[in-house]
Amino acid sequence: MSEQIINEQALLTSATILQLSGEASEQRRATRLLADLRAGEPVADLLNETKPSGPGRFGAGLEDSAILLAVYSALQAFWKVYLEKLVAKGAEKASNLTAALLDKLFKQDLEGSERDKTISEIKKCLEVEAHKRKISQAKLRKLLEAVDKLGKK
Repeated sequence: MSEQIINEQALLTSATILQLSGEASEQRRATRLLADLRAGEPVADLLNETKPSGPGRFGAGLEDSAILLAVYSALQAFWKVYLEKLVAKGAEKASNLTAALLDKLFKQDLEGSERDKTISEIKKCLEVEAHKRKISQAKLRKLLEAVDKLGKK
């Protein structure tokens, strides 16, 4: 499975969750990173740009930077597992999966009988990454509420 597709889907879904959770600045950063990734920038370089560094970078600023990294890392883990399951179900051969097809299948799962299971898997990944990056419970709660809104009109 192409890491590029996993990274794109993780950033795309991150931007949606961040927007739904009210994290507008982090949503804009995720959208910008997605555009840079699609332009050929290596994801590791892009993520290094989001890490806080230098004097004066503390408090809420650290948490804001960690939020995008936590959401992205969680969704990257989710997409890897999700794609493995799609392939195992015989949905498509891994080499034939495209971002457009993934988006379509993901939306079908969010709108169908797999919704609860899919949302639960995303939340588990997000909770693990939020804990690793010391995201506050209040911020995590907002992100988890945003995950509940995925795919709803």
